[in-house]
Amino acid sequence: MSCERQSGRVATSAAVKAGIGTMANVTQVGRAGQSAGKGMIAAATQKAGAALEQWAGTQDALNEKVVGRMAPLSNAVLGKLDRPTVTAAKAAPYIIGALATLHFRGYLVTQRGSAPVAAVAVAPRPLGEIWRTRPMACRVRRAVGMAGAVSALSASAAVWATKEKAGGRTLSLKKNGQVMAEIKFQKSAKVTRFLNRMDLIGSHRLGKNVISSDGDIVRASKGGNWHRGTSTVQTSKGQRTLTHLQSLKLPAHHYYFDRKLSDVEVAGLVSGREKANQMTGYVGEVHPMENLVPTWGATKKGLITTRLYHPPTKARWSSQPAEKQR
Repeated sequence: MSCERQSGRVATSAAVKAGIGTMANVTQVGRAGQSAGKGMIAAATQKAGAALEQWAGTQDALNEKVVGRMAPLSNAVLGKLDRPTVTAAKAAPYIIGALATLHFRGYLVTQRGSAPVAAVAVAPRPLGEIWRTRPMACRVRRAVGMAGAVSALSASAAVWATKEKAGGRTLSLKKNGQVMAEIKFQKSAKVTRFLNRMDLIGSHRLGKNVISSDGDIVRASKGGNWHRGTSTVQTSKGQRTLTHLQSLKLPAHHYYFDRKLSDVEVAGLVSGREKANQMTGYVGEVHPMENLVPTWGATKKGLITTRLYHPPTKARWSSQPAEKQR
């Protein structure tokens, strides 16, 4: 036994001298490493949180001091652009198809004693070439349709995989006693939480001063899948309500309102039986064709967000009779 103990001591001593600790030392080092790792993760998380808070504060200040002052002009621009832009966007494929039937050629016309002048000659394409390029508009619409169908299918699988089992409801649209469409509403907290936050700015996106946030996945038998999200936030100028109804496909279709929409109103919109711009509280729309140009789609959404956060001041009519002219 004494020989075994002596050999153990010698082995331990040799291991320590060689830089290899005992099991206890190894355990202590491991714990120290884990503690240090957790500390680093906590520090990194805290640093990221502080940076996010700073970013949100900057956005809030920008919204109050800059965007708020520019809101009257922004709202006026949105009022002029929204409906005409949607009409032009829907006609874009046909415009592309019409342009595909024409030849555009540039020339430099020179005359003695004068600088060259640029000129453009427009001529119809030969019938054979038109036939080859004829599907231009169809290709655009077909590409949009195929992308929408694929994205709608994947979105449908993802959304209905995350829906909550409880709280579902169905609304039937009837005409003369006949069911024209069925609209199903289903809660999905994860989807609603994510999409609603994307509609907010600054500290509201972090959950601060958000009074309420609610939404539904909306599935129409004729109209595809949609999401209706409504958020009410507190600002320095009062409460603001934002409702965003968007299709769950690419390119998406977006409607924005400054009030909450009822199930009946949502059903009318997603089934195509109601027009958003004829409804109370309508603020703006971003059409799928507009989203094909990301810069324009983002610009339009920015104008709409500004309008939701900084609505135009309502005219205050005097109730007192005007003074009689002498």
